[in-house]
Amino acid sequence: MAISRVGSSAALANNVALPAHQAGDLILIYTHLNVTGAITPPNGWLVISQAASSNSSAWIGARLAKTASEVSGSWSGANAIHAVVYRSSNGILWIPNFTGSLVNSTTITYPANSQYDGTESDLWYVATMFNASSTNASEVAPTGMTNINSLTGSGFKTAIHDTNGSFLANWTQRTVTVASSVIFRTSVIPIYELTKGGVGGLLLPRSMNGGYSA
Repeated sequence: MAISRVGSSAALANNVALPAHQAGDLILIYTHLNVTGAITPPNGWLVISQAASSNSSAWIGARLAKTASEVSGSWSGANAIHAVVYRSSNGILWIPNFTGSLVNSTTITYPANSQYDGTESDLWYVATMFNASSTNASEVAPTGMTNINSLTGSGFKTAIHDTNGSFLANWTQRTVTVASSVIFRTSVIPIYELTKGGVGGLLLPRSMNGGYSA
């Protein structure tokens, strides 16, 4: 059994063309607004996290595709959006929690995530990043991850990374050093595959631990 990343897209906008997908795929959306404000998700998306403080507003959502023609919809208020599609070979994909960090520093921290319990047939970690500088090399992925895509806007960068394969262990804190000390906001999200019989997926979040606060 295995998880695979099947595509990604990103835009300096509040909506984006989704990568090719099929029914049962997990679609993950990361949106950001580089001021303190609200982002309003379209109907049909499960909001995993939402936060608005220190001139950084981030909403992360997910859904299981019902068809091969899903759309992102407009995440009103956002000025950056990333989409990634994940697929399970034969199991249930779910997101149990997330961890996050918001600090003004030259050290971008990707916080630990300690939810691994050994029952997963596969596990990947996904990370999101906002940095309030368009010149810092903040799009560099932390050790153990690969950058999927990144955006450079007016005075900011956003990026999304993942482990690009199985990571059957707890995620330990990793850091990336940049030149200028500015606000960054990160999150680390596990995507589990559980084999319970059958094909397809079900998104079953449990408690959302640590990280973001409004």
